[in-house]
Amino acid sequence: MRQILNIFINDLRAVGRQFFAIVIMLAICILPALYAWFNIYANTDPYGSTKNIAIAVASDDPGVTLDDGSYVNMAQEVMDDLAAKTTIHWIVTDSVQEAIDGVYAGDTYAAVILSEDFTARMTDLSTAVSSGGAGMTYYENGKKNAVASKITQTAVTSLQQDVRAKYLGNLFSQLYSDTTELTGSANIAQAAGQVSQHIAALGAKLRTYSNVIGNILGDSVALDQLTQGGGLTFEGADTWQQQIENSTALLSQVQEQSGQAASALTGSLENLESALQQAAKGDQAALTDAAQAAKDAQTKVQNIRSVLAHLSRLDGVSQTLTLLDTAELHLQQIRTVIEDKAVTNEQIQTCLEAMPSLEKLAAGEIRADLEQIAGGVKNAATDVQPLLKAMETMKQDIVPAIDAVQGSKDDAVAALGCLQVVLGGLADRMDELSKLAAACSSSDLLHQLDTALSGDASRFGAFLASPVEVESETVYPVKNYGTAMTPFYSVLAIWVGGVILVALIQVHPDRKKFPTATDNQCYFGRLLLFLLIGQLQAAVIVLGDIYLLKCQCLHPGMLFLAAGLASFTFVTLIYSLTVSFGDIGKAIVVVVMVVQIAGSSGSYPIEILPEIFEKIYRFFPFPYAINAMREAICGTYEMDYAVYLLELLIFAVLAFCIGLLVRKPFIGTNHFVSEKLEETELM
Repeated sequence: MRQILNIFINDLRAVGRQFFAIVIMLAICILPALYAWFNIYANTDPYGSTKNIAIAVASDDPGVTLDDGSYVNMAQEVMDDLAAKTTIHWIVTDSVQEAIDGVYAGDTYAAVILSEDFTARMTDLSTAVSSGGAGMTYYENGKKNAVASKITQTAVTSLQQDVRAKYLGNLFSQLYSDTTELTGSANIAQAAGQVSQHIAALGAKLRTYSNVIGNILGDSVALDQLTQGGGLTFEGADTWQQQIENSTALLSQVQEQSGQAASALTGSLENLESALQQAAKGDQAALTDAAQAAKDAQTKVQNIRSVLAHLSRLDGVSQTLTLLDTAELHLQQIRTVIEDKAVTNEQIQTCLEAMPSLEKLAAGEIRADLEQIAGGVKNAATDVQPLLKAMETMKQDIVPAIDAVQGSKDDAVAALGCLQVVLGGLADRMDELSKLAAACSSSDLLHQLDTALSGDASRFGAFLASPVEVESETVYPVKNYGTAMTPFYSVLAIWVGGVILVALIQVHPDRKKFPTATDNQCYFGRLLLFLLIGQLQAAVIVLGDIYLLKCQCLHPGMLFLAAGLASFTFVTLIYSLTVSFGDIGKAIVVVVMVVQIAGSSGSYPIEILPEIFEKIYRFFPFPYAINAMREAICGTYEMDYAVYLLELLIFAVLAFCIGLLVRKPFIGTNHFVSEKLEETELM
């Protein structure tokens, strides 16, 4: 131990006796810190100055004149909005060709060209669907700067989302505006209720007349009067025709709304297909839209089924319910696929292939069945109409018949009996139709349609354009990007400091001054000097990070400890490799540093790096030192900080094994290599 201290004290005296040696030692302590500080400062807020990133935007869209006579140019509106933004330097050029030429010349990083029919696609749904949406072409200068390309791609993606939200807002506002006019003129549930009331009143009157005839047949005196030409009256016959006409009109409204329910389902399926097409092109945000569209379509199917449950006695209802079950099953299968975070493009294509048959089912068979069911209700009332018209003239028709049978009481009884049966049957049919209309008026689907269609158009449009609001909550918040990069550049600077040490300071003490010192004593004696300078380097780096660059640090003491142990481990490992293998060891140190810069997960997540780095990064010390510093800077979790430091110290143990054990067999080889290199007079 005394010999080791003698070597260390001798090294300190040697440094203290020479002014230039002191200057060099100070430079060695500061140079690694400068490397870390410059890199951290450069990365403090790299995306805060994106306002200087130039992106050209242009369009030859002439605009369109709408049906109300107003002129609109959506492309110009988009360009005006972009020109007012400050996050990116959007340049509106005079022509499309000028924007494209600027990208090739390197004057701008990218260009966005809005198609000539941009406005037409934005204002006409059928045109947009047939053309694949509003047209935008993105030109990018890939060689100008790699990071700038990522920034411009993000800006264009944001532009695409803004255009989508604006388009959907306009579309849904117009749709709800139109449907609000519809609900203003006819309340669906109220119409169905009025139908039920009119039919019930009509049935009651028919039953009354049937009872009157029954009383006549049971009263011999009245029957005698009838066969003698007595007056049988039919009060209110002139009002029946008006009542059935009102009922028929209201039933027609119910039939129309059934068609609208089918149209709404078809529209949801078209939105789903459009979102799947965008997702197949690589738009990950469209998967969320597709999942919502599939959910909306399922809801509409379920609402239609709830109405049909009240109409189970009608012909064709069971067949329609079977079709709805098939449609819902397909929609659930599509939702299961697209809601999977690991969904592949092949699975999306499979969903797209299933859409035509699903749309055909909704627009064809289901719609036809709904219209047939609604038509059946209307036809039932229409079938009664001729009979009621006949009742209006029944007085004129029956009186001659009664006159013809005045002399025959038996014939009169037979005729009245038949008429009683007919009126009773009609009354029973009216009761059934009244119950059916009442069931329709109380159904959830009619109330949902009535409520939805009577809402505020602008509010619904704004909501449907952006139905999801994301609330972000950051765990372990970091002040800026520079703070996030501090662990990586600080650890790298500590390693660089160790490389500088073995490059400028000899790793072997003068054996002539210490002839009795063993190899291990010489190893530890000179190592103490390296460790001392390494600790000074680490302290300077951390002090500058906290007090010069003002980096965020929740636990400064833990950061100093992590830096100190990182320096202890790195310096020992670098020193041991150099002592054991000479210049070859120095080369190994540089190679290890290069590999760790690329694959230590300091800047990029290890999961996105090539597979080879995922397999080997845990066998290098950088990740553990970086993680320990992150715990000190951003906040700790349980015992992770201590675990990272213990894992880091494993490499210190490995370093001592190399310096004390592995070195011995290579001592002779190192001397031989050194002599041969000196003979070259170059190395």
